[in-house]
Amino acid sequence: MLLLELNEVSKSFGGVKALENVTAEVQEGEIVGLIGPNGAGKTTLFNVIAGVIKCDRGKVKFAGKDITKYPTHKISTLGIGRTFQIVRPFATMSCLENVLVALSISEKSRSKNERIEKAQELLETVGLAEKEQTPAGNLNLIDKKRLELARALATNPRLLLLDEVIGGLNSYEVGEAIALIDKLRKNFKLTILWIEHVMKAIMQLSDRILVLDQGKLICEGTPEEVSHDARVIRAYLGDSSASSS
Repeated sequence: MLLLELNEVSKSFGGVKALENVTAEVQEGEIVGLIGPNGAGKTTLFNVIAGVIKCDRGKVKFAGKDITKYPTHKISTLGIGRTFQIVRPFATMSCLENVLVALSISEKSRSKNERIEKAQELLETVGLAEKEQTPAGNLNLIDKKRLELARALATNPRLLLLDEVIGGLNSYEVGEAIALIDKLRKNFKLTILWIEHVMKAIMQLSDRILVLDQGKLICEGTPEEVSHDARVIRAYLGDSSASSS
């Protein structure tokens, strides 16, 4: 089933094009990597999908519904959740309380005890069961990213937008994060659109990869196809590298 459809999405800031005619599709159940050099427009595209900013032109469809002009909260209730590149939990609140904030919106029909139980389940899923009472500000980076995942899962997403959840982690932590993302995909039957600069991770888990450069979609395909595409090599390494490959 076609879950997400982007049709000629364009966005400019102060006359500078951040996105230009981006057209792509994400099928239900896929992990789709979104890569590109810094400033390519990746996070801007996430913000358009999530309703944080509105595109100047084009359409965003989710599960067949045009959500281009929907506000962020309505898009979230339809089933689009996200993490953020810079994690900003409520630092003085416990991990449990952080997840409960999200559940108080997505699961407001449940009782307080039911929401607490659900929050505990989510913390256990991401590996934070023993830290549910720990203030979020006291967590190390990988645990803050785990908490970010738990908060996103608390919104009950069908489509999860992951924004550099592996960035800044050491090699051992990267392996743990890869295993966790794969586990979440299977356990929650998620579709994932994932921005990442750690190529080992994105190539290992993605079914397909989209490549942005200067706001344009320059390539899409399997990890194998994308890694050998001259346009992708040029975008990352420059003309001389592409011509000599």
